Amino acid sequence: MEMRVEQLAEGVVLVAPTGRWDQDGSAEIAQKFIDAITPGLRVIVDMSGVPYLSSMGIRSLLMGANTARGKGGRMVLLSPNANVAGVLITAHISDIIPTFNNFETARRAVTA
Repeated sequence: MEMRVEQLAEGVVLVAPTGRWDQDGSAEIAQKFIDAITPGLRVIVDMSGVPYLSSMGIRSLLMGANTARGKGGRMVLLSPNANVAGVLITAHISDIIPTFNNFETARRAVTA
C-alpha cells in the first residue's frame, strides 16, 4: 500500500492512499497516515484508490479522525468505491467520519 500526501490551501491536507487497506496495508502506512494528519488538522482522505477496506483500515481511519479532532481539526473521506462505501456504512463509520463524493463539497466541509 502506498500513500500520497499533498498540502493544499487553507491548511487542508489531502491524503491519498492506494491499494488494499487490510492488515498488511495498515502496517505499511499506519504511522505515515497519522503523521500526515497531525500537522494538517483539516484532512481529506481520498479513498478512490482503495479497492478494499478491512477492520484494520477502519481502525486507522478512526485513529486519524480522533487525532484530527483532538487537535481541534476535522477529517472527511472522499470518493470511496461502492465496496468500501458499503463497509463504511455497515460499520457505521460514515456516522463518525463524514463521507463525500465531490472534492469541493469535502473541502467546504473540512474547512467550515
